[in-house]
Amino acid sequence: LLLRIVLLSQLASLSLLSHPLTHPLSQGQQLDPTDFFKGSQHRPKLEIIHPENGQVLNDITLDIKIAITGYELPSHFHDSSICIAISTGSSEVGEQCFDQSADLSFHITGLSPGFTYSIRVLFLERGKTIAMSVRSFRVAGIVGVLDDPEQAVSIETALQVAVKHQVKGLHIQAEKIYRNILTENPHHATALHLLGVVFIQKGEHSQAIPYIEQALHSNSTFEDFHNNLGECYRVLGRISEAQEEFQKALKLNPGLFTALYNLGLIYQQNFRQLDRAIASYRQVLELESRNPGTVPRDTLREIKIRECDLIETMEMNGEFPPGQEEDELECWLEGLQMFPDSSTISNELGNTYVERGLLKEAFEMYTLAASLGLFIAELNKANVLEIQGFTAEARASFEETLVKAETQSLPSFHVSVRMATVTPRILPSTDYELKDIRNTIERDMDKLLSSPAPRNIDNAPPTNYGFSTGFYWAYHGHGNLNLKSKMYRLYLLYCPALSRGYFIDPVTGTHNASPDSDDIQDESTDTAIAQARNVADSANAEGWGFIDDHTQLFDGTGQSDQTFNSTDNHSLALESTSENGTRLIRIGFASRYFFIHPVGIMYERVIKELSQAGHLVYLFFIDGYYAPENDAVSQAIRSYAHKVLVPLADVSVFVKTVRDEELDVLIYTDLGLDPVPFFSAFARLAPIQVTTLGFPDTSGMASVNYFISGDIEISNAELSYSETLIKMPHMGVCFEDRYFDYAVTLQNHRTMLLERAKYIESIGVPRAAHLYVIGQPLYVMHPSFDEVITRILLQDKLAYVIFLDRPGKTSWQNLFRNRLIGKFSEETSKRLFFHTDLSNAGYFKAIAAAHVVLDPFPSSDYTPSFYALAIGVPVITMPSRRIIGRMTYSLYRTIGYEGLVVKTALEYSTLALSIAHKPKERAMHSEKIMSSRHLLFDCSHVVSNWNQFFRRAVAESKHPRLRKQTLIVPE
Repeated sequence: LLLRIVLLSQLASLSLLSHPLTHPLSQGQQLDPTDFFKGSQHRPKLEIIHPENGQVLNDITLDIKIAITGYELPSHFHDSSICIAISTGSSEVGEQCFDQSADLSFHITGLSPGFTYSIRVLFLERGKTIAMSVRSFRVAGIVGVLDDPEQAVSIETALQVAVKHQVKGLHIQAEKIYRNILTENPHHATALHLLGVVFIQKGEHSQAIPYIEQALHSNSTFEDFHNNLGECYRVLGRISEAQEEFQKALKLNPGLFTALYNLGLIYQQNFRQLDRAIASYRQVLELESRNPGTVPRDTLREIKIRECDLIETMEMNGEFPPGQEEDELECWLEGLQMFPDSSTISNELGNTYVERGLLKEAFEMYTLAASLGLFIAELNKANVLEIQGFTAEARASFEETLVKAETQSLPSFHVSVRMATVTPRILPSTDYELKDIRNTIERDMDKLLSSPAPRNIDNAPPTNYGFSTGFYWAYHGHGNLNLKSKMYRLYLLYCPALSRGYFIDPVTGTHNASPDSDDIQDESTDTAIAQARNVADSANAEGWGFIDDHTQLFDGTGQSDQTFNSTDNHSLALESTSENGTRLIRIGFASRYFFIHPVGIMYERVIKELSQAGHLVYLFFIDGYYAPENDAVSQAIRSYAHKVLVPLADVSVFVKTVRDEELDVLIYTDLGLDPVPFFSAFARLAPIQVTTLGFPDTSGMASVNYFISGDIEISNAELSYSETLIKMPHMGVCFEDRYFDYAVTLQNHRTMLLERAKYIESIGVPRAAHLYVIGQPLYVMHPSFDEVITRILLQDKLAYVIFLDRPGKTSWQNLFRNRLIGKFSEETSKRLFFHTDLSNAGYFKAIAAAHVVLDPFPSSDYTPSFYALAIGVPVITMPSRRIIGRMTYSLYRTIGYEGLVVKTALEYSTLALSIAHKPKERAMHSEKIMSSRHLLFDCSHVVSNWNQFFRRAVAESKHPRLRKQTLIVPE
């Protein structure tokens, strides 16, 4: 045995001096630490402070500390020395003597694991022992660590080996060593902690807690123990305890980045204190900036992504204090500068650019993210091409993405679905070309439906994949029931969970079914696929269909605990009663658009009238905190509802929120505008489910029972709907009059001319210009309406056709202009003007300045016509066969004036030219409109019409055979 004893204050190595020990110890013997004194009459006291008697050492080294009292050291008047002798069993090891010194600390190396030692310290004066102290200790020996299973090593060596196993993921080997260590030393804090970490790494956090708690009992001053215990609590939902442990860790070490990060997660995910979460994340970033290399690069990147995501959320929610607003774009740009190789940051920056209409910049970022290996960026490249209106390029990009997915053995069915539903934003030059596009879409969907079951079934919410809802199809001028039916079946084939509304969480992979619905996934999957395979079924009142919404983007990233009876004959559970005992119907209205938006304007008074009539009205305002501040419509609608719920824009969250309220009737005001309610509507969340003219096209879904339309539907219109068609007078709506004062002001001819002059000056067209205003987005413009635009521009050299278009749509404008240039000269096309100030004030100024407002055919949005009629501005309309082209006609029917309703395109353009050139004719139409505009705001019919519908719907819910294809509600 080779030992080395060193006086800690000396740097030079000291050799061993071996001689026999006066009191040799046998192996395992422990001496009583009694002091022995010989020699000097002063009898100083010698005590070994460390090690303690019987102590077990973790390593093969030992620090010896002694104390001498009653004797001055060092002293010029004494000739003293200290001798330290070591033995093991009956073996004499050696002794080392040191001259007198103030330093009474010594270090021994070279001890052997598994042996018991004794120490004898002698204090000598002039060669005579005047004090002595004895201790015994043992060096722990761990076997089964090295290749030789019998060879013992120290605890420290065993820990080093175990940690190496743990880092490699060899948890069984590491756990065995830790348990061997704890057999030798049950209170070894590090072994207890690391054994707990083994369970954390295996995902068994509840098993880890007892070991880490024991480690803290042994050593409560180690910050990592607190942090890892806090993480166990966090994962298990013991949030308050987790927060306490993280804060203890940070009190011990304010620079512990793992605790800062974990505390940020709690603030973000559990307390939703987003500002505090951002502050925690930024502390980590600042720590790294002060001490580069402190935080792993992957952790820094994750923290930067979280910071930018939270800024985006707070920005959208208006949660920043006034004057302290932050910009998510700046955050992502800073992130890209920090991590130019991050595909996630590049992709998210692309998404932010899309939100701001910067599509060219978005495409560049998606291209970068795709080059860095992010597959979803390939999809976003194709999506942004489709958004820009580059249909052929988008389709080609999806084809390339599909090839890459199949080459890399990645899920690809959703790519095929997206590629099949690529739709132009600006329609082609002829209806023949448009029909060909629609035929291609239908043919591609047929091919997917007839192919074998996809190997990529995905029961996560479909909103995660950017699927279309068929939104743009509504403006093609053709019936969509057959097309949407196939689209619905295709989605059902891809995501069978849609039929029940219980999804797989895309992050955790857990199934969000209710506790008492065993095997619900398999059951719903089999049923849904069987339905989806039934391609030959003809559309009927209980058929299938699907709508699409504006294309969404992927960000690379679900829940109910209640079973719901989804059978069609589920009867109403009318539990609430009025004072006189009459049962009240629980009615839910669901939309993202309950503010100054066509949907909010259309249903504000309906919600008010039904609520005041005693119905229990529940408002599901999806992401309602995004509504503009001080929005009068939003504030009014909220005040009318019996209960307002604001679920996040997440299908699983929305489904659970609705189910929890146990509604009798659920009204989707705009099924097709927004993917969240759209995909939620596949499941039956209420016994009676309804959609309305907020999006005037059939849903095509078996789960939606009724479509509330107007009595201006043509005969046999029910053949275009999968729902039972309800034809209500005045479309079942009325409006709040916020426009009367402005309308009266405009009736003063001089005031009207002044308003027009101001507007003309603001947009920079000639003062003598005739303004033909089209208040519709460009995707509404059907090629058949080009004839009207062409005739107006060619016959009226002062004509300027003003499109009230959304900003950031330059590519659409160029595509639309190019479509028209083939019908007249490029010089004439300069009189097409795109007005992009779509603020409420800017929009009204454009409508008020119009010589005449043009309502396009065969499809259009009702809102521009309503605004125009509300302030007495003439609107020309030519009703088409479908309700989406007859809503302005319905408004004219309501006010009892049809002098601006025409039957042919020639009659349309002739009347428009006449009104623009003849001020008296315009004034005459304006007076007619003003004289009966009040009827738009007459709501006396609303409650009776809806009550009759509710009575019929309740009866049919109890007896489905009573349901008719069409129901006309008399006024």
